[in-house]
Amino acid sequence: MSSASEIRSVPARVTPCVLRPNVMGARSWTREQNDGTRRLAARASFDGNTGPRKGCSVTRPVLVRMVVAVSAGGNAMSRIRCGRQLAPLVFLIMPGLVGCAGDTSMETTAQTTQAGFWQELAAHCGSSYAGRATLAPEGDTVVAGRHLVMHVMECAETEIRIPFHVDDNRSRTWVLTRSGSSLALAHDHRHEDGTPESNSGYGGETVVPGTTRSQAFPADRPAGELEHPDGTNVWTMEFASGDRFVYAFHRTGTDRRYRIEFDLARTVPAPPPPWGR
Repeated sequence: MSSASEIRSVPARVTPCVLRPNVMGARSWTREQNDGTRRLAARASFDGNTGPRKGCSVTRPVLVRMVVAVSAGGNAMSRIRCGRQLAPLVFLIMPGLVGCAGDTSMETTAQTTQAGFWQELAAHCGSSYAGRATLAPEGDTVVAGRHLVMHVMECAETEIRIPFHVDDNRSRTWVLTRSGSSLALAHDHRHEDGTPESNSGYGGETVVPGTTRSQAFPADRPAGELEHPDGTNVWTMEFASGDRFVYAFHRTGTDRRYRIEFDLARTVPAPPPPWGR
């Protein structure tokens, strides 16, 4: 679909949740990720005899107990490690903790919607569908007017392979992979002898939860950015109304767009295997 100039590597995403209350000399409250285990750690260095001990730290479950204790009042904080020292800080950062909770909520939403999208796609495993280009750059000869077929050929827990046939050209396969926090789309391009083409492997990775019906795969978007900078390649897969599956491509800031719609209401005979299989 895309030329070699459109190849983009898929960046690693890091989305830390950091709270920095400017109170009583507190340094930071940071959600850390270590080998898949999330921990909310508090480290403070205050002056005075009534402030927290230098280097006092708590794990997230203890912090939750502190928040509950502060809300309840009384001497509950005195029974918790670092309770007396950290009580003022816990009280003052409680509103900020909502931000970290929101970050967790977004991750949970992504896992739910992406799992739903994955299941919807896997439900078509083994089936093939004919499609047509409904949008392509002016003068395009790659997909416009061609006989197009997608074959949901292989479905596993963490990988789905969909060969995309253009007339008799069997060089293209869409490869979707799934992790605990995102979906990724790669384009496997092969010569007829099965060797990879020079531009094989380009694609993108989800950075927002999407929906159970639609997922977007931008390439090279800076971590934490919510908007696509001009020149970003974005691929989209969508289950559209009218029993259609849509594969689309857009380079932001330009009029370079592709949109291919497949009719899911009627299967077609499975094409031969893609080159290299």
